[in-house]
Amino acid sequence: MKLQLLLLWKEQTCLNPHFIENMKKVATYNQFYSTDKERSGYVKKLFILLSVLLLITVISACQSNSNQESSFDGSQQGDWPSLSLDEMIERADLIAFVKVKDTKKQKKENQLNVQISTLEVIETIYGSVSGEIKLDQTNDFVKQRKEYLVFLEKDKNGYHYSLSPSSVIQEQDGKYISDKLGSKGAYTKAEVRELILK
Repeated sequence: MKLQLLLLWKEQTCLNPHFIENMKKVATYNQFYSTDKERSGYVKKLFILLSVLLLITVISACQSNSNQESSFDGSQQGDWPSLSLDEMIERADLIAFVKVKDTKKQKKENQLNVQISTLEVIETIYGSVSGEIKLDQTNDFVKQRKEYLVFLEKDKNGYHYSLSPSSVIQEQDGKYISDKLGSKGAYTKAEVRELILK
């Protein structure tokens, strides 16, 4: 009986010209997309999908590249090291008593919110600056009309940046309060000068 079924199947399939023709159709692209319109629709969808994937890849590569590029431009202020007074003195391009004249909030190309402040230099302890300077900050913003003791770095564009959160010390009742200055805690301008110039 099995032999008869096998022979019958062989007769119906292998010898049948329609079966051979149908097998050819199954193996071709035309079986799935019988009209040119269906084929072109498939090709268009495939092209759009590949284009979108390529665009996403290019955009993400450009963004990661721009995040890695910049040199010190104030945008790196988020992960500051904790600096001692001696380290701040060593790294600073400018140490001065300043008064904040003006502040302006801006958004940089890298989407960071920054504050550009105009500082009037009251007295320079170290560095060769007089008059006004621009301070670029991404956080811990200085306040208008307040006085500060600052330890700053200067970039090639002429802007100044904080060395660390403790490098901008606000004056309070004629004293500068910071554990970075020493164990006493609160210092007058004369005492700060003496500590830095020793």
